[in-house]
Amino acid sequence: MAAKPFLDRAVARVLAAFVIALCGALLAYLHRDDIQPALGWTEAPAAKSASKDPALPCIEQRFAEIDAMIDDGIVKAGQAAKFKERAEAMCRATNDEGGGPSLPIN
Repeated sequence: MAAKPFLDRAVARVLAAFVIALCGALLAYLHRDDIQPALGWTEAPAAKSASKDPALPCIEQRFAEIDAMIDDGIVKAGQAAKFKERAEAMCRATNDEGGGPSLPIN
């Protein structure tokens, strides 16, 4: 009786299962930032950055002022949406912690 080739043995199948498990573990490790928030294991990255956002107080203040203008009938909802976009951009630009160019001062 001739010996079985290596690929036909049980050891080869166990080794193949180990390689597949190792590849799956490596893939899960590489995509851990994508997987963990979906499973609820950690706080989502957007929520983390929002809590540390230095522009957040400025944005909240500007949004409250714009909402007051809507209540007073000074601006319409469409205009307010544009105002909020610009207010957020201004707050992020003025509260940037060295990440980008600052606004020119005239």
